[in-house]
Amino acid sequence: MLYQLLIINKAGGLVYQHIFPQTRAGGTSAASPSPNSNDFLMLAGTFHSIHALVAQFSPVADSSGLRVLESSHFTLFCFQAPTGTKFLLVTIPLSGLQSASSVISHHVTQTGRTVPTSLHSGPPNLHAVATAAWREIYLAYGAFVARDPFHVPEMPIRCSRFDAAVSRIGQRASSGIY
Repeated sequence: MLYQLLIINKAGGLVYQHIFPQTRAGGTSAASPSPNSNDFLMLAGTFHSIHALVAQFSPVADSSGLRVLESSHFTLFCFQAPTGTKFLLVTIPLSGLQSASSVISHHVTQTGRTVPTSLHSGPPNLHAVATAAWREIYLAYGAFVARDPFHVPEMPIRCSRFDAAVSRIGQRASSGIY
């Protein structure tokens, strides 16, 4: 469900990248062409610029910039921390997952009013999964990166415990735990 995680510092530099292993229905690993380091660096700089432009020229006051970028091949979610660090999660396409029919449950109150109580759909809500995964990643970032006395802010992240936590989060997201 998750393809990649990119972390971009507030200056637009790529400080972390993680490619989640993809598995097919039979449990075999799916090979996909992997971008090289230069591709990731260009993506980080380009996204940072587009994010700033969207925030500046948005018709909505106090826009926080680009949050979701959807294509037919992937969906990119951008979560920005209060420090300006951007966490980009590249996932499966949003349209393919959420095009399934949804059913709204209703509850009748004592006054006879019908109130929608929940939205149930066959496949999981990709935005909710991405948000839950981001929260877990952000907690791991705070626990293993921000508290590391040897880590210099705004510099590349080199932390094996953070790598292991991100891998576990990706496995849980792929198995449908979120």
